[in-house]
Amino acid sequence: MSILKNMTVFLLFFCISSVLIGQKPTCGTKITKAHKKYLENHATLKTAGMQRLNKTISITTHVAVNSMGETSYTDALIDSAIVELNESFSPIALSFQVCKRNYMENYNYYNCTAIDEMVIMNYQPNTINLYLVNSAEDIDGGEMDGYTYLPTDEEGDDVIVVSTVEAIPHQMGHYLGLYDTHETEFGIEFVNASNCAETGDLICDTDADPYEENIPMDTQDPCNILENLLDPNGEFYVPPTNNMMSLYPYDCRCIFTNEQYNKMATTYLEFREYLW
Repeated sequence: MSILKNMTVFLLFFCISSVLIGQKPTCGTKITKAHKKYLENHATLKTAGMQRLNKTISITTHVAVNSMGETSYTDALIDSAIVELNESFSPIALSFQVCKRNYMENYNYYNCTAIDEMVIMNYQPNTINLYLVNSAEDIDGGEMDGYTYLPTDEEGDDVIVVSTVEAIPHQMGHYLGLYDTHETEFGIEFVNASNCAETGDLICDTDADPYEENIPMDTQDPCNILENLLDPNGEFYVPPTNNMMSLYPYDCRCIFTNEQYNKMATTYLEFREYLW
């Protein structure tokens, strides 16, 4: 598994970021050079139509415990999260099941230390390895909620790390090729969607998203931003605060769009069909 040697760097970023960045839900998944190279060789990911996969994928859960052998991740909590995950992915007939439960006895994993050891010593090939760790907080109580790998042509990247079960659908979206709705790596998406296929999250049926860290939300209606933000053309944003791939409050997020489902189904078929 050639990519395992790189996990230390990326997962260490996850833990360090959880110490440095705070407040609203945060995501540590990054677009890498390896993923961009993968995109060049898999252009159909942008155009393929939705398919019903009729597939159940196995998840191995790796639960971190503290020095007392305790954890807040009960089997019931995890099972409930998987039920909700399956509901979210039902439009493409993709479901998930826990095939093995692993409670990691090394309490150094609890607060996001010994990352490389945690992954290598607790890794089940051909399944999604879901690592559930404690919140790594900064002095203000901020945390990094999750991290995974976007598809590449390398092996051994079937890893999702979360510090809350609420982050699982968002990270599963990344694992299946989706970007944050506010992604700017490919350029800034216009509100009028004239450049939607080449910029932002490369998805045209998700609205342009102006999200940034510490963006002010309406306390009376927490799914609306307070600022009237303008795109480069001077048009007002209407943020997709209900989208699973946004970073707005978890209570706001409830949908994937048709094109997002298209992309996830095709990513599975082209890249992750080896999963049990």
